[in-house]
Amino acid sequence: MRLTKKIKEKIKQHALEEAPHECCGLIVSNGKNVNVIPCNNVSSSPECHFKIPPFDYVRACNSGKLEAIYHSHPNGPAKFSLADQQNYNATKERFILYSLEDDGFCDSLEEENSELLGRSFKLGVTDCMNIAQDYYVNKFGIKAEYDEIWPSDDYYFNKNGKINIKKVIERIKYFDFSLVKDKTPKEDDLLVLKDTGPKDIWPCHLSIYVGHDKVLMQTSKRKSGLVDYKPILEKNLLMIFRPNFI
Repeated sequence: MRLTKKIKEKIKQHALEEAPHECCGLIVSNGKNVNVIPCNNVSSSPECHFKIPPFDYVRACNSGKLEAIYHSHPNGPAKFSLADQQNYNATKERFILYSLEDDGFCDSLEEENSELLGRSFKLGVTDCMNIAQDYYVNKFGIKAEYDEIWPSDDYYFNKNGKINIKKVIERIKYFDFSLVKDKTPKEDDLLVLKDTGPKDIWPCHLSIYVGHDKVLMQTSKRKSGLVDYKPILEKNLLMIFRPNFI
């Protein structure tokens, strides 16, 4: 789900209507449509906390796929509180925050990966292998040196210049990943994608599925960021590898 201007406007309007209390609600997708569903805040301290009634969750899930939970901060910056962080870490749901004070938004997916976003491409320093390496090192503390990932310039290529897929699989498994047969990614999966750049020398590309249909990517053409998995990246999927060390 992309946090569009239309979605932001609906959340902002709900926040203004509920101030000085926190507003809260759910974002649900159903086919091509994404709906913002305002909910009642039944917290005993609605000025500084929110609680969505169970019935509202059931109603939302019956109408489509739950994409995110949103709420507002009437006072304070566009920054998740410790309670917010605890909630999205525990539920694994995507949280969207709107601050009336800052007139700004905060997205838990971006917050969780903030150190890896906005990096300019530099081969061997901040390329697709670096971002995969940094993601797993930062989140799980695994040890992986760049020389192990990329032993030499001709390691992955045959003499005719084509990629040696067997060596790609072999090297990724070396870091304790398993090749997944089905094509449905899960959070923290490593994706191997076709590189669609015109006459690009790289025949494939690494990225990480971070959940909620979002992929963390570093390409040579733009800064690192979170990209929608469907429909483009899904069509270019070659392989999925699942980490065994989680």
